[in-house]
Amino acid sequence: MAEDSLKVQELIAVASPTTGTESAEDLSESVFEFDDVSFTVQVKDKETKTLKEKQIVRGVSGVVKSGRVLAILGPSGAGKTTLINVLTLNAMGGVSKGYVALNGHSITPASFIRECYVVTQQDFHWPFLNTKETMTYAAQLYHNTTKEEAAKKVESIITSMGLAGCSDTLVGNEFMQGLSGGQKRRLSIALALIKQPKLLFLDEPTSGLDAAAAAAIMRFITELAQKENLIIIATIHQPSTKVFDGFDQAMILSGGRTAYCGEASGALEHFASIGHAIPPNTNPAEFFLDLVNNDFVAQEEVDTILDAWENNKEKGEKSIVSSESKMPPAGQSVPMTKQIEVMMHRHAKLVGRDPVLYLGRAIIFLMSNLYFALVYIQARERAQDQATNRMWLIIWFMGVPANMGVVAVYAYNAEFNSVRKEIKNGMCSPGAYLLAKSVLEIPLMFFFALCALGPAAYGLANFNGDDFILYVLIWTAAIYAWEAMAEVLALSFQNPLFGMMQFMGLWFSAFLYGGFLIPGDDMVWPLKVFYYILPLKYSVRSMVWAEYHQSEWQKCKDDASPGTYQSNGELCYGRDGKDVLETLNSIFPLFSSDNQVTGDVMFCICIAVVFKIIYCVLLVHKSKASSKVITDGAVTVKGKPTEIANSA
Repeated sequence: MAEDSLKVQELIAVASPTTGTESAEDLSESVFEFDDVSFTVQVKDKETKTLKEKQIVRGVSGVVKSGRVLAILGPSGAGKTTLINVLTLNAMGGVSKGYVALNGHSITPASFIRECYVVTQQDFHWPFLNTKETMTYAAQLYHNTTKEEAAKKVESIITSMGLAGCSDTLVGNEFMQGLSGGQKRRLSIALALIKQPKLLFLDEPTSGLDAAAAAAIMRFITELAQKENLIIIATIHQPSTKVFDGFDQAMILSGGRTAYCGEASGALEHFASIGHAIPPNTNPAEFFLDLVNNDFVAQEEVDTILDAWENNKEKGEKSIVSSESKMPPAGQSVPMTKQIEVMMHRHAKLVGRDPVLYLGRAIIFLMSNLYFALVYIQARERAQDQATNRMWLIIWFMGVPANMGVVAVYAYNAEFNSVRKEIKNGMCSPGAYLLAKSVLEIPLMFFFALCALGPAAYGLANFNGDDFILYVLIWTAAIYAWEAMAEVLALSFQNPLFGMMQFMGLWFSAFLYGGFLIPGDDMVWPLKVFYYILPLKYSVRSMVWAEYHQSEWQKCKDDASPGTYQSNGELCYGRDGKDVLETLNSIFPLFSSDNQVTGDVMFCICIAVVFKIIYCVLLVHKSKASSKVITDGAVTVKGKPTEIANSA
């Protein structure tokens, strides 16, 4: 215990502001309060088939002051996470009512970003950064300090959280071994400590930890709250006796209602007073949760306990505590330029390490196109009977890499979970992330083009090198359009599998309505719209033109004219590229000897820009989305009635 206390003191000394001066406001006591909080959703009645209201959380109140920890307990389905979501303005799909304030000021999205931090049940980190790198980038994004000061804070917090032994270990994910579940949880809490918030929410902070580690973490959190003057609200599923004894305050929920809220040490007395004295040698937390678990106890008995608390006049502090302090102005403490610099440095490192999003796809592009070039090896020679085969090779060169955007949907969905957490907690702005990502993204599309076309097209398939730059530009513009579509679908669905299926549907539509399977004139409305709005048609048309228009082909037998049949019964396409393209046009109307490259490339770029704008709007909207806590009637502050409402 003494060793843990020493670690906390060391952490506070290093992690505290380094300005050397502290205002009176910094040292003043903060108060977080929520009164009569409820959350209601619309559900369908099974009998009447009509919508009716269902309260997930009802009439929950509490007051927590600086230096104290409020633990929210309850059986599964009690409403713990929903309550946390309401308090953190993240309760979507329903109506939140009540009063939620920090220091007498209603919590708003801006004040939450500035003063609060939430650690969710799921640990969303960058899997290909190690522990130290994750912490270092967070320190640089949260605080406008020197790299040396940031490194000092990081080292102290890593040591205090017991992460020193894995500081160089990659975080990892479901496909790559890295940190354990408990280590990821401690890393999430460590990131919160980097920010130095006034109010910290922890949703199941002991999830994935063994009993000893859970007790150590909660003891650390309790001591940290006292010494750093933090307000900490944590949901706990099944705490041990040692963990429960360390709580300052406890709230017990069941069915969204309060069974007890107050000093943790007073819970036993309250339950004993209503006829539920704890048996000897029993874990208090387990005892309380068993009493209010309606899966194993009759609902009437649970309601009796809930009603007893509701009727208890001494159930907690109900007055709204006002604060004389003014809320600091909203804004990001770290300049945008520094945010972009840090984000670019971080994402450049991720590009080199992440085998899925970029490097893995580049290798797939290289290998798949080499494979197709080998399958169509006879098309190396520009013989008359290989004219259509060479066309199909070009289609595969574009079509298969475009299909790999389905991998990007999955990767971008996972990336967004990490970015949204950072934006929600005030680590960075959406604009900084989008700018850094865009600057790195465009050169990577050219890199993809070189991998896909260099060895396969200009090596094995013997493409015309005179138009190499033009060919790469066409391919890059097209793949960028597919990348932008993948980004939109990654954010459109919470489950990435739905986005992946939608992407496959788009790709199949682009292939079917590309103009080389069915002529555009033979397509019917409204399905024909895919012929005009998807990029595969435009890229393939220009790629075929770029490869064919300056090429020389073998002579036709018996000097047959272009478009006529030779003595061996095969079609004569022509000796020069223009003739071959015109003959090809008689079979596939999509292709032509006319130069349409500029329009095709511009159309692909327009598709990319449109989807990129949609992606940016979606990212900003979803990352900054917040719920609204509506206050009904007036709340008394210093004896005066006033209307208070939390605005999203």
